[in-house]
Amino acid sequence: MKNILLSLLVWCVAIFVYAQQSQDIAFNYSKNLDKQYASVSLHIVKSNDRYEVKYVNWSVVKTRIQIDRAKSGWKQNDFVCFVLDENNQVIDTIIIQHPLQPQDDMNTSKAQAKEILENTVSIYFKYSDNMKFLSIYKVEEDNNLIMINTLIIPQDK
Repeated sequence: MKNILLSLLVWCVAIFVYAQQSQDIAFNYSKNLDKQYASVSLHIVKSNDRYEVKYVNWSVVKTRIQIDRAKSGWKQNDFVCFVLDENNQVIDTIIIQHPLQPQDDMNTSKAQAKEILENTVSIYFKYSDNMKFLSIYKVEEDNNLIMINTLIIPQDK
């Protein structure tokens, strides 16, 4: 009788522990759905030595998928986007590598690729309500940044 009661107690504890673990996993799973990412399409146009950048599409999506961007430095002809708050403090940095260079799998040498005059690129980043501006710069020689445009981040999406 003692063995039956002891095994019943062990099973009850095991079921209780399993239920607690399952609740934590379910809670974390639904918590991950609260992550918001901005999906932004930018249209970049080059005219002579001037650039123009504007929104094509802007949306905020909730997802459980985490988007990790490669943390690499910028190089000449890259575009750098700084996500700013209302005090112009940098919240996030996005690097668009060679946005006016055709993305062609057949092209084996980037040095041989000719620059195109316009292109639409997509960027993704974690979104929060305190993001107010998207400041876009072009990387020149010696890593000098030239400001292209500062766009207001839509808050009603």
